[in-house]
Amino acid sequence: MVCHCNLQETVMKNICIFIDAPFGIGGVFQFNQQILSALLNLPRDRFKLTVFYVEDAWTKLISAPAEKIKIHYPGYIKNLFKVLFTIGIPNGLMRLLYSLTPLNRMNDPRYDLVIFPSQDLAGLFLSRNAANVVYDLMHRYEKQFKESSSHGRGKFRDRLFGTMCRHSRLLLVDSNVGKEQLIESYNAERAKVESLPYIAPAHIVEYNDGPHIQFFKELNLPRTFIFYPAQFWPHKNHKILLESAKVLKERIKGFHLVFTGPKRYAYDELYQYCVDNDLTSNVTFLDYAPNEVLGGFYLRARAMVMPTFYGPTNIPPLEAIALKCPVAVSNIYGMPEQLGDAALYFDNTNVNDVSAVLEKLWTDDALCERLRQNSIKHYKNWNESKFNERVLDIIEKAVK
Repeated sequence: MVCHCNLQETVMKNICIFIDAPFGIGGVFQFNQQILSALLNLPRDRFKLTVFYVEDAWTKLISAPAEKIKIHYPGYIKNLFKVLFTIGIPNGLMRLLYSLTPLNRMNDPRYDLVIFPSQDLAGLFLSRNAANVVYDLMHRYEKQFKESSSHGRGKFRDRLFGTMCRHSRLLLVDSNVGKEQLIESYNAERAKVESLPYIAPAHIVEYNDGPHIQFFKELNLPRTFIFYPAQFWPHKNHKILLESAKVLKERIKGFHLVFTGPKRYAYDELYQYCVDNDLTSNVTFLDYAPNEVLGGFYLRARAMVMPTFYGPTNIPPLEAIALKCPVAVSNIYGMPEQLGDAALYFDNTNVNDVSAVLEKLWTDDALCERLRQNSIKHYKNWNESKFNERVLDIIEKAVK
């Protein structure tokens, strides 16, 4: 007897990603890298991946069987489109302009999902199957900081995200708090907003201190210090740490802060505060720490403390957790959701609250050990493998 079984064949889904982030620079690069890695790990019998990229350096991260396609997208065109969009050129005309560029190759109905991880305008006008990323909406929730809202930035971002919410097939945010903010701010359709929390970047997870021992010897860091890696934007709130140091230096011998970041923005004001308050021996201002040595600071720090006003979530606490460095952060937005019991939380506007947390971290060995153990549990529960699984779940839901 012959059995005639109705076996449903697996339908191959075509996934596409457009990578135009500068290679090796900043959080956007890290997120592009993480998304790319997750897509390269999609089941090959169910998904075909095409990677469009701008910079040649990305090719070393794009492995077979993904198809690699280089796209000519010069910076002056990207900037021109941004200006036109900001001054209010109609969306229909913007779509026409994009269709005249090489990027129009992504506007192909064969692609079931086209992922734009760089929060770029291209994700608004090149595909009806676009998946776009919203990193944060702090231009709306923290308007007092001009770095996000002045010189037309707020207007640009409002139109960017409003258009994203109307025309994207899928929207990725960093947390449930980020999801609610997007819905509240732009009336995004709840069903197409998915939370994809950040993970620690590979250069931290895979950090090897051995090649950098001499670098740190020459740096001559204090034996014990609190670490904060951040550019000196006002919203990063270095000032509250300096105010806390002014309180603590009187009762903690050798209390010390180490900051890394390019010496610009509010740096001069912060340094002058140290001079005026006799803190120059309690604070070390270093320049930008390259990726290849950043992990060494976490390994050597007593703790990493981040008093930022911006969220919903942030990457540096995840870096610290990955290297079992105790963490304390602002009790804002999605930070408790992101870090759980792997961090201490404080009111980042209250000097007494911040200084109390710093003192605990400096003096309480048992507390620091508990945070290290909680960091190990946190990392086991959320790491690259879990991130990849979450990406697969989101894509399966979006293209079913």
